[in-house]
Amino acid sequence: MCSQKTDLLNFLCQVLQRCSDTCSNTTLTSTMYGTGPVGAPITFHDVLYGWGVQVSRGNIFYAHKTGFTALSLSKSLVDAEFGSVFVGEQGGNLHAIAYKKEGVSCP
Repeated sequence: MCSQKTDLLNFLCQVLQRCSDTCSNTTLTSTMYGTGPVGAPITFHDVLYGWGVQVSRGNIFYAHKTGFTALSLSKSLVDAEFGSVFVGEQGGNLHAIAYKKEGVSCP
């Protein structure tokens, strides 16, 4: 997540709780965003489980392994030994900036 040249992490993802709340009033295949990078709609299923267009092509790196709320993301970053952690929510997205503690090297 961070490079050996810097100890900074800049992270952006969907707020899992907001997606879950919105999805409870619709279906997983309903469009959450009008279009994604290739013109295909982004569904709630894509946000929760990974971008289906890419996953169906065998690109498993687009499959989601976890999701976050602001609190769970903050805790995960602190547990990963980031010393300064700043997490905020805007427009359904979580933004995080974190710095590694002194003396902890990045992989």
